[in-house]
Amino acid sequence: MKKIIYLLIMLAAANLKVSGSKGDKDSLNVLCSADIKDLASEWAKSYKSGQNSIVITELNDSVKGITLNGSVAIVSSEHPVDFSSNEYLRFVIGRNIVVTVFNSKNPYMDAIMSEGIPSDKLQEAMKDRSKANWGYLLGGNAADRITMHVAKDKVVLESIARITGPTENIDVVLPEDSRQMLKSVMEDKYSIGFCRLSDIQYSSDTSLMRSINLLPLDKDGNGSLDYSENIFKDITSFTRGVWIGKYQKSLYSNIYFIMPVSENKEAKSFLDFILNEGQETIEKSGFTTILPTEKVSINDRIVGIPAIIDNPVQKSVFKGIFIFIGALIAVLLLFQFAARMFRRKPADGIIENLPRRALNENTLIFPAGMYFDKTHTWAFLEQNGYVRTGIDDFILRLTGPLNRIEMKNEGDKVKKGEVLLSLVQNGKKISLYSPVTGTIRRRNSLVGSDPSIINNSPYSEGWVYMIEPDNWQRENQLLFMTEKHKQFITGELVKIKDMLASLVSKQENLAIALQDGGMLYEGFLSEMSPEAWEEFQIKIIDPSKQVWFYEII
Repeated sequence: MKKIIYLLIMLAAANLKVSGSKGDKDSLNVLCSADIKDLASEWAKSYKSGQNSIVITELNDSVKGITLNGSVAIVSSEHPVDFSSNEYLRFVIGRNIVVTVFNSKNPYMDAIMSEGIPSDKLQEAMKDRSKANWGYLLGGNAADRITMHVAKDKVVLESIARITGPTENIDVVLPEDSRQMLKSVMEDKYSIGFCRLSDIQYSSDTSLMRSINLLPLDKDGNGSLDYSENIFKDITSFTRGVWIGKYQKSLYSNIYFIMPVSENKEAKSFLDFILNEGQETIEKSGFTTILPTEKVSINDRIVGIPAIIDNPVQKSVFKGIFIFIGALIAVLLLFQFAARMFRRKPADGIIENLPRRALNENTLIFPAGMYFDKTHTWAFLEQNGYVRTGIDDFILRLTGPLNRIEMKNEGDKVKKGEVLLSLVQNGKKISLYSPVTGTIRRRNSLVGSDPSIINNSPYSEGWVYMIEPDNWQRENQLLFMTEKHKQFITGELVKIKDMLASLVSKQENLAIALQDGGMLYEGFLSEMSPEAWEEFQIKIIDPSKQVWFYEII
């Protein structure tokens, strides 16, 4: 009965929302940050769609809390205005990438390309002239001095300042422009330069491409370029690496196209223009275009954007439907109340002896369209580009009702495989790991105050975080879809039974965990000791966060 009522309420709300929407306007207002205004203006000039026009309005950097009412926004990730709520869709349409380059005739080429340059050492060499030599960067005895050239470009200087502090405090040469900077690096085989990727990416100078290499950065400083860092062999590999989150975030920013979830068709048309003809304007403006695979992903999301309905006849029909559904809901609620009043209750002192429910893959919920991690968390990509995460039904059926959930804070950064949250029950605790890397933008305060919500509705009301992913396109390949997750759970059940068998010697009672026939029952962990929970963490949860090589290729 409840499900029917909830469904009717959702239908009514959906119809009301559609009937109250506004139609298309004659012009599209585009709000943009100052650093993107020239680019947005060029798009507006080139875009033609009937008599409709594009109106560009610059956003003041001090403005916060602004909303998009019939407008769209084009902003860089550096802009302070927050458009991260579920009301908006965000699409990456370009990037501003700052790179480090060096001379391809550098005598230490082999060591540089295999070991990489530790990011922290490069920063120190820029601040301290005594450390500006190849021996310091590579950990050897080479005394060859390094001259560092930084293009006199606002974007480049701001990126460098985020790493080293004010650029006036670093020991670098500042050529007049990127062209002069690259020429200086070409003439000095021991030098290093900093510029925008577009300065070399779209250059027609073939001698430049032969003379300049991207300098590989060893982010973790372990003395070698690991699999996740080895993206510098060519520009194509590098740009893909930036897209999936393998490059230092302080050295690049995204350009976003932001629109309300329900927007007029002119906004969709303008976005489609930017993704196609408009990419050439990105190149000419000094930015880097997105990859073809990114375009495909965005186009798939555009198809799902709901259309606006602004028809008086349709509004009238929807109004009638809404009134009918409202009356029907009232009748159903009255009927349910009456049924409760007259329902016979058990006599005092009598407890209904209900059988324990078996725990197997047939009694669990496996919603379609979600990604599952082996550590029993799930991920779902929202239309706004954020990833909603939560806990799978399987782990909650094992633990039974929870006392509390230990959660991270909004704004915290989390890496895939790091602890995302902990489930606590009467002093016993299990920690689960993040399925994605990114920044927590929202957390579900309801599950923090009432953990029963997560037990009752793990895939809807019981979601835990909304995460802005760093490399979703890469990491979702390591997650399971529904059918594969079912197969994985079957294997997990076998592992749990083996774990329980090993606990016999530790005086855990198998009878509390297994029913006749050796079937696990729901909530069995709630009746086991803290030591058993620790054993479950070590033997079942922790091994699943490992990523094997065969899963990557």
